[in-house]
Amino acid sequence: MNAFADVLADPELGGTDFVILRKTWTQESGVPLLLGLEEIHAWGTVHPADPVRLDLLPEESRRAPVVLIHSTEPLSLGEQDGDAWTAPDEILLGGRAFRVFQIRPWQAWGFWKGWAVRI
Repeated sequence: MNAFADVLADPELGGTDFVILRKTWTQESGVPLLLGLEEIHAWGTVHPADPVRLDLLPEESRRAPVVLIHSTEPLSLGEQDGDAWTAPDEILLGGRAFRVFQIRPWQAWGFWKGWAVRI
């Protein structure tokens, strides 16, 4: 691990392990069909989002808690691949699920920064 990754794993700074769920879907006869589910175990920090970030969200999203994530694993907003697509990543932490809605790649420093809303 590099120095930044070591900091993200420090429990005194909020470092914790969590699971990233990456779901791949297709559509069959107009009905979404789950093709695959990848569970990625990651380390990072998860903190409540700052009020400035919350002001940028649509009104209906402001009712659910939003967290800021610094992850050692890449985060994804999803992508289209022909008839299949990957949904935005879901983060499982402490019995709760959060959907990633914004990412800032910092892979040159060994981590990814993202924001997720509780689902």
